[in-house]
Amino acid sequence: MGLTPVRFFVLCPQVKNEGRALFLNAVCMKCLDGKDADRKLCCRFCATQWDGSSLIMGTMYAYDVFAAMPCCNERLKCNGCQKALMLSHQRLNFYSDYSRKVTCPHCTSVDYHFVKPLAVYYTRQWP
Repeated sequence: MGLTPVRFFVLCPQVKNEGRALFLNAVCMKCLDGKDADRKLCCRFCATQWDGSSLIMGTMYAYDVFAAMPCCNERLKCNGCQKALMLSHQRLNFYSDYSRKVTCPHCTSVDYHFVKPLAVYYTRQWP
């Protein structure tokens, strides 16, 4: 499970963590760890398979785990103007930084630009 600053589903309960309002999102553990050959999460843009092997199952992450591991330039774009917020080789200092509000240098929109809906960017591919 992970906490994300954006509510993607109506049934996601809101919780407070360090004074921030976050939403609890649950993801199937087989899909999340990326080891099950029958359950794959792949980026719709670059087709990279999600690899959650670095996550510790049963842990509550206080950030959006999918935002924290961008796989391609599409995951680094502004939610408004769709321009790159940073270069593809650049990375933020901490995983949790990807779940914070960021100001777009192009259109000055302040948003959770790296947090994207799972349904929009990842899809299950069954063999």
